[in-house]
Amino acid sequence: SGDAFPIGITTLSYQASDGFQNSVCTFKITVIEYFPTGGSALSCRSQINLAVNADCEAPVGAGLFLLGNNYHCFDDYTVQFQNQFGFQIGPNLSSHIGQTIYAKVTDPATGNTCTTAVNLADNLAPAVTCLDTIVLPCSIPLQELDPDHLGWPQVEENCSGYTLQYSDQYVALACDDTLFNGEYSAYLRRIWLATDQHGNTSQPCRQLVLLRRFTLADLSFPPHYTDLPGQQPSLNCAAADTSPAFTGAPAIDGQPLYPFAAACEFTVQYTDQQIPFCGGGYTVLRTWIVLDDCQNLFANYVQTIKVTDKTPPTISCPGSLSVGTNWANCTAVLQLPAATYSDNCSAVTSSIHSTAGTVNGNLLTNVPIGVHVVTYRAQDACGNESQCQLQLTVYDGSPPSAVCSPSKFVSLTTTGIANINASVFNSGSSDDCGGSLTFQVRRLSDPCDLA
Repeated sequence: SGDAFPIGITTLSYQASDGFQNSVCTFKITVIEYFPTGGSALSCRSQINLAVNADCEAPVGAGLFLLGNNYHCFDDYTVQFQNQFGFQIGPNLSSHIGQTIYAKVTDPATGNTCTTAVNLADNLAPAVTCLDTIVLPCSIPLQELDPDHLGWPQVEENCSGYTLQYSDQYVALACDDTLFNGEYSAYLRRIWLATDQHGNTSQPCRQLVLLRRFTLADLSFPPHYTDLPGQQPSLNCAAADTSPAFTGAPAIDGQPLYPFAAACEFTVQYTDQQIPFCGGGYTVLRTWIVLDDCQNLFANYVQTIKVTDKTPPTISCPGSLSVGTNWANCTAVLQLPAATYSDNCSAVTSSIHSTAGTVNGNLLTNVPIGVHVVTYRAQDACGNESQCQLQLTVYDGSPPSAVCSPSKFVSLTTTGIANINASVFNSGSSDDCGGSLTFQVRRLSDPCDLA
């Protein structure tokens, strides 16, 4: 049967059955070890070429290196490997592929040795297994056909690292193509090769990518931007991007056909009509035309893109103010400082309002004493409004008007002293803001000075 038998006696039994009874036959095989004649010297080959197998391993039995057959069983000998400097290496020899190493065969019974120079090589190329055929929409961007998107093949290499490279053949198919019955617009044939670190190159592995053809019925059109139910919000004129890259284009399987229809046999164009709106706003009526070059049919579609001013103006108020009243009527009159306004889309109209007094432009009059709030409002051309406020404090800024009697005659008491209330000297003093007045009288510095 081709089986190997060890040294010694091996008993073999065979059994045969005919359905009624069994018959057994037994015999023995005796293997006698060969003993070399004429001495125990070893003779090795001077040099051999040795290639590793699929597991990056090499057979290292003594029979590979010994010359002739006047030896014990080869298993009785030991084999060691050395580098060119005589240092022992192994048992893994993969790091020495491409080098010349030395196999030393030793007879443990006698100590006799011999040596063979071994040119160790890796002659097995990597094996590359490609992915199955892939079917994609013809609208897929060409950059998405690279292996990072589609996947890389499986590579099996026995020993070392490898480099993997590919080449592409892109073939556009005619509308009446018979190779694939007109089902595909194009195909990509990708050929893979792997080369290991020892220069072994794999057999080519061929991968096929088919780009499926579509018709106008497969088209989807971009959405409207109008704020209406079921549609996209309108765009803000402060930073409106109405380009198809943002607002969309006719597409197949989610892949836009504009500005490039890739492998699909479609021609896609559009025209815009712009209708002004309030402020800097406007509406774009975008008419798309898609031509099926294979069937000579077309479809059109009007996309509405509304650009509106949704952002109120920015406004910044002056700081808080504190003013005194006028001399005549106990109210304040002031020119209010201007606020700062800006708007991204249109001109701004502004107004000022106060919780007290009368506002005329920036002039505020008839403001009574107290703390009041002044409100600045800004409105753009589309009615968006913003406001800010400042605090205005009005205080009594005019002193009373003092009117004194030119002279008063006062009688002294028996003690020679007279007490006079200060209000006695008042002769019609008044204050613009009303209220009670406090009077004080001060004697001249020289009581005898009558001048």
